[in-house]
Amino acid sequence: MNSEIPPELRSSYDKIMKAAAAVADAAIKLDRVTDGDWDSRIDVTDHLLNFLADRPEASAELRHHAARVAAGECRWEQIESQLRALPAELVELNNSPRFIWFSAPPISDGDEDYEPYRIPWERPN
Repeated sequence: MNSEIPPELRSSYDKIMKAAAAVADAAIKLDRVTDGDWDSRIDVTDHLLNFLADRPEASAELRHHAARVAAGECRWEQIESQLRALPAELVELNNSPRFIWFSAPPISDGDEDYEPYRIPWERPN
């Protein structure tokens, strides 16, 4: 088949074949990826923050908050609301694209009596 390609189209043919091989390689790699492998970022967890607080170079604020967490006074997720300013090592984690900071808790609308609209024939009698 390669001999049937005119010389003036050889360069274009080679580019197309190279792109097709790249697509085939990507498809093979994609087949090897399992669920959960998509996001390579690291979750900021209690374990990670305890590890950072136990390090010798940890800031005094981080150590103090770790002691409060250990005593059961608060949780690590509350550190942003408990401290006026985050310790430098946590600011770095929070701003890093390699880490997933604690997600914000869902905001309640405060209306516990709210009932979603239902079509009349769906309403219980």
